[in-house]
Amino acid sequence: MGLIKAIAVGVISMLLVESATVSDITNVKHNATESIAFGRSVSDTDLFTRDSWEISDEYYADYDSIDFVGSKGTPWSLRLTDDAIEVDIPQGVYADIAVFDDKDKLIVEEDGEDASFPIDIADYLETDECYWIAALVDIDNAESEYVDIYFTKDKHDKLVYLRSPVDDFNVERFSVLREDEQSLKENLAEQHDIMWDNPELIATAEKVTAGAKTDYEKALAIYKFIVDEFYYDNTQLLSYDVVQDDIMILVRNKIAVCQGFANVFVGMCRAVGLPAAVVFGDSEDFTNVSFRDNYISNHAWAEVYVGGEWRICDFTWDNFNTFDDGIFEDEESTLDWYLIPLEVFSFTHKILDADTVHSLERSGSCGDNATYSISRDGVLTVSGSGELVLPEGLYDFDSVVFDEDSCITSIGNQCFMDCDLLEAVILPDTLQTIGDEAFYTCEALEYLYIPEGVTSIGTDAFLYCDELAYLRIPDSVTQLNAAAFEGCPHLVISLPKNLKNMYFEGNVVKPLSVIFRDK
Repeated sequence: MGLIKAIAVGVISMLLVESATVSDITNVKHNATESIAFGRSVSDTDLFTRDSWEISDEYYADYDSIDFVGSKGTPWSLRLTDDAIEVDIPQGVYADIAVFDDKDKLIVEEDGEDASFPIDIADYLETDECYWIAALVDIDNAESEYVDIYFTKDKHDKLVYLRSPVDDFNVERFSVLREDEQSLKENLAEQHDIMWDNPELIATAEKVTAGAKTDYEKALAIYKFIVDEFYYDNTQLLSYDVVQDDIMILVRNKIAVCQGFANVFVGMCRAVGLPAAVVFGDSEDFTNVSFRDNYISNHAWAEVYVGGEWRICDFTWDNFNTFDDGIFEDEESTLDWYLIPLEVFSFTHKILDADTVHSLERSGSCGDNATYSISRDGVLTVSGSGELVLPEGLYDFDSVVFDEDSCITSIGNQCFMDCDLLEAVILPDTLQTIGDEAFYTCEALEYLYIPEGVTSIGTDAFLYCDELAYLRIPDSVTQLNAAAFEGCPHLVISLPKNLKNMYFEGNVVKPLSVIFRDK
């Protein structure tokens, strides 16, 4: 991808400080000052407000155990019984567990080592009030802290976990990265933004993972390389030109934003034989109802296949080094968001798209009179007539075919938004209009054919399609918004003379070349 999606504002990242006890976490969770770095800001307000988080059986989880792994794969878990929290830790592991109410008042704190231990707590709790667990665990020679672990006491006086309001959505999206042989091979291949088959990059990946004996150890070595040695690029983030698509340059400079961190991690993992994928999504406080239906990406992270399953990693929230106007600032990294369980992750992250070919065969409606089908190899076939509007969240295809009997006359607003695998599109001869943001951030889109007969191209229609190389706007076009090709720095665009007023002067990032045709 050549461009980061957006700037996250007000997400709940835990900027945890060194502390003697886990009960100190509450002072960081809600009261830390905001970081200026994308993906790291902390809410100034309490996580739970009664207007946005009304506890009821709607949020009761259907699981009673959350299973974690250490950085090298050692398992441990937190299980709820009717009246206690049971901490299951293996030999050599230390855990400090604290429980808080929704006003951040400490209710109880206990610790233990080398054994399982219960924390009897039901008598201290009120029915359908929100409580959260803070867990500090020293495992696999590293310390991690977790705070997005929420539970309540139900009407039968039993302890139950609370699931994120976007849990169902995330479970479905998390499942698109499958474990069959074909899918794993797809997540080892090169693709746009993850061109890893470079001798220098392979040598770097092999050097970073030298001595690693297991897949867990390889993934950890690459993750530590990024969170310890890379710097978050505040300067580029504010420049309107955030290029993250050459991972070798990112590795040399060690300066990136969240998307760059993810691209480097996935490229290096694939270079040493670990299936991995970049994932885009929304980072917010999902206990707040106003954020739950958002489909606009503001963050990127990765998933890696280790230990026979896909695991989640968010480098940005474990990396605190910054680069700002030529100044490097070093801060100690953490491992709080490495191999994190989906149940915990989902309170602050909504999974929108894994940026790799992973198509599920399916079909459905894409307009009042139009239908679509997607094949396993990522071909989207469109049939029918009228306006084409794809369902939200439909990204997993790399080519589009319009049925020869179709009569599509309009590409609707935001139709192909964030379709990051899409490289080439031949639009049908029946087309008349292209809507606002129709191909917004289709960042692999290199070739596009717009037929004669199209009369209008909407605002931001091809915003940040930064791989577009050449485009001929047909003579039939009479309405073309100047911002339609904002952020397309490689584009050579040919326009009819009736659009002579199109100089793109208002664009922050203009096309490479603009040609006006006499005929």
